[in-house]
Amino acid sequence: MLGWSRFIPFGALFRRADVFVTNGGFGATQQALACGIPVVVAGATDDKPSVAARVAARGVGVELGTATPEPARIKDAVLGLLLDQATRTRVAVLAQEYHDHDAVAEVEQLADLF
Repeated sequence: MLGWSRFIPFGALFRRADVFVTNGGFGATQQALACGIPVVVAGATDDKPSVAARVAARGVGVELGTATPEPARIKDAVLGLLLDQATRTRVAVLAQEYHDHDAVAEVEQLADLF
């Protein structure tokens, strides 16, 4: 699936995606990773460089280091992720961490401290 849209129904998209190319927005990047999808990040504003750096540091995707990558760099990054089993394994482990994490229980425990 390849295309451009003003609105993206991530729930439907991520059920079918093998790789997610993003500008590095926090929410969409986290949703993709939680679904076990490696990401290619190309963004340079707001929190996007920070998100991209975390993706690279965790080894769960490719940071392109620019908001305007050449199409060939995007293609190479996508193809690389499709073939990189080690990255796919790290993404699967991270996705399991997301699913095992009970944020509501943590908030309740923290609230009890105060």
